Amino acid sequence: MDYASEHEKALHLDSFDNDKKYKHNEATLCDLMECKDAAYEAMFSKKQLDWSLMKKRFWRPKSRQKNCFYRIDESKLKSNYNFAMIDGPHGNGRNLAFLLLQHRMSSGFIFIDDFNHYDFLEKAHQFFNLTEIERVEKPKDNYVLLKIN
Repeated sequence: MDYASEHEKALHLDSFDNDKKYKHNEATLCDLMECKDAAYEAMFSKKQLDWSLMKKRFWRPKSRQKNCFYRIDESKLKSNYNFAMIDGPHGNGRNLAFLLLQHRMSSGFIFIDDFNHYDFLEKAHQFFNLTEIERVEKPKDNYVLLKIN
């Protein structure tokens, strides 16, 4: 489906990453932040991202990362999005994206890559009324596409 053509809309992309190799894709470079389990859970219980509970991560991750997410300057975010692709960093911290998106998405779609590695679906449902549009679960290709109702 060509969403832009079908809905006669121009698409604008905001991309965030901590790795300089993605700068060529116009990604905004951000520090990688992490927090302890108690802080992570507190943010979800309050449904509010609190950067003061996080500290900058200085070492490069080798694999899945716990409670890590990009330090996105919220002034760089638009007030309304109709599509979000959540693809990094690799680990449960991607759930923190929902805290940033909860008031910026009232409709649209959420695409979550590697969705079955953590509780991404459960966390997404805490913030949005969702319908699953597509699910792919293969060894090297797994994702889910959700529609916000």
